[in-house]
Amino acid sequence: MCADIKDGRETCTEDLRTSINKRCSGMSHCHYNLTEDHPDRECRCKGVIVLRYSCVPEKKIDKFCNIKITGTSGYISSPGYPRFYPKVSNCTWNLESSVKQEMKITLLDMDLRPGIQTKGKELCPDSLVILENSHKVLYTCGQADEKKRIPVLTTGGQVQITFKSNEFLPSRGFLLYYKFNGCQKLPPPRLGYLVYSNNRSAMYMCCKGHVFNDTLSNSLLLQCVDGTYWNGTVSQCLTVKEALRYRNNNTDDLDGHEADVVEVYLRKYKYIEEILIPAACVVGLVFGNVAIILLIQKIRKKRKTSSSHHNGRSTSVPPSVSSTQVPQTLHVPQTIPTEPTVPNVQKHTVVTPAAPKPPLPPPLPIVKQAPRVLMTDL
Repeated sequence: MCADIKDGRETCTEDLRTSINKRCSGMSHCHYNLTEDHPDRECRCKGVIVLRYSCVPEKKIDKFCNIKITGTSGYISSPGYPRFYPKVSNCTWNLESSVKQEMKITLLDMDLRPGIQTKGKELCPDSLVILENSHKVLYTCGQADEKKRIPVLTTGGQVQITFKSNEFLPSRGFLLYYKFNGCQKLPPPRLGYLVYSNNRSAMYMCCKGHVFNDTLSNSLLLQCVDGTYWNGTVSQCLTVKEALRYRNNNTDDLDGHEADVVEVYLRKYKYIEEILIPAACVVGLVFGNVAIILLIQKIRKKRKTSSSHHNGRSTSVPPSVSSTQVPQTLHVPQTIPTEPTVPNVQKHTVVTPAAPKPPLPPPLPIVKQAPRVLMTDL
C-alpha cells in the first residue's frame, strides 16, 4: 500500500503474495526485489513494504503420499516442494473429522502446470483435488491467485486431498494449511460412556463401581482449547482397587490428600450399598404387607354385608314380634312321656257307663312344631 500526495492519487493497494511466494515460500532464506520480481505492479508510487511471515518447522509439514493425518491442524505440501514435483499417479492425504466438525483448508501457494480450457471447463494435466465424503469440492491447477486462496470449508466426515502429475517438472508444487474448527470427538473408554460432546466441552463417565485411573473419579470433563485440542485425555476405567494398585505401581507413594479422597469415596460407596439399598427394600416390604392386610379386611367386610342382606330377605318376622325384642331360645326335651294323661283332655271327654272307655290317642309331639317356632324366633 502506498500513496503519492504530489500526484494527487488515492491510496493504492496491491497483493504481492504471488511474487513473494515464487521467491521465498518454502525457503529457509531468500532475496526479494520488488522491481525485478514484480514488474507488472500497478502501484508505482513511493512507499514502504511491510512483510509479515512465519517460519514452519519442516517436521510439521506432511509431504509424503498416501498417509492418514490425525492432527487437528498442520501443513500439507507436494513431494519436493518448493524446488520441484515428481511424476505421481495417485498421491493422497486422508483427514477424518467428527460429525458436524468443520474443517478449513487454505491454499497458501501453488505452482502447477496450467490447465487447458475446453468447452467452458478447465482440464488439468497436473491437478490438486479435494474430496469430502467422495464429493468433489475443489479441482484446480496452475498458479494460486486471490480467488483460489479462498478457504475451503468442510462440514465433517472423510476428507481426501489428491495430487496427480503426468511428468517431472521443476515447479514448486503446492502448499496448503488445514485446521479443524472444534475438537475431535474422543472415543469413550471400555466400561465407560460419553455423556455429551460439543465444540467447547465433553463429559465422560465410568460405569457403576469404576473410576478413571488418573483422577479416581467416575466423571471426566474436558475443555476444548483454541478450538483445536482437548486439555486432557480419556484414561481407562478401573475398579477402585485396581486404580489404586495402578497408581501405586506408577508412583512412589500416595500423598495424604489423595488418600483422603479415596477413603471418602469408599465410605460413600459402602453407605449406599450396605445401608440405603437394604433400608429401601425393608420399607417397601412393610408397605406391601400393610396394603395386603387392608385389602383382605375390605374383602371380608364386603362378604359379611352381602350375607346379612341375603338372610334378611329369606326370613319373615310376625307383626306381633317387636323389632327390638330379643329372640328367645326354645329348649325342646329329648324324651317325651307317653303314659301321663292330660287333665284338660279328660274334662272335655264324655263318659258313657255302658260302653268301655276308648283309648286316648297319643298326644302330638311338640317336636314337630319346634322347627316352626325356631324359624319365627330367628
